[in-house]
Amino acid sequence: MTFCGTRGEICTRIRVESMSKTPHLESAVMDVLWDSADSLSPGEVQRRLGATRPLAYTTVKTVLVRLWGKGRLVRARHGRAYEYAPTETREEYAARIMEEVLDTGRDRNSTLVHFVASLSASERRRLRRALEDQWPSP
Repeated sequence: MTFCGTRGEICTRIRVESMSKTPHLESAVMDVLWDSADSLSPGEVQRRLGATRPLAYTTVKTVLVRLWGKGRLVRARHGRAYEYAPTETREEYAARIMEEVLDTGRDRNSTLVHFVASLSASERRRLRRALEDQWPSP
């Protein structure tokens, strides 16, 4: 139990599995795949990670298989190896995680208001413009 708020209300911590920070290796592999225009083999992912994070081929392959098993990647056989690609863009993934976070609050509207209040003035202006562009007022 945790005290929170200005009046010391008792709050419970909410844990959503997909909200927890993606393990660092998975995050690094996803970044490589998101930055690529094409699907990649484990060896290609390993080479692209090699400059900043040297990893064994088997480690990269294991991470790719785990991500595929979680539904975050699609794969297709090319020769003797599979090639992997993300099932969603980086932005779609972030939006899905935000949606899951919104679902943890009891009052979705209040949660949204608190989130928008935490944005800087320039971020709120960008959000307002994006909403108006997507859904213009009648």
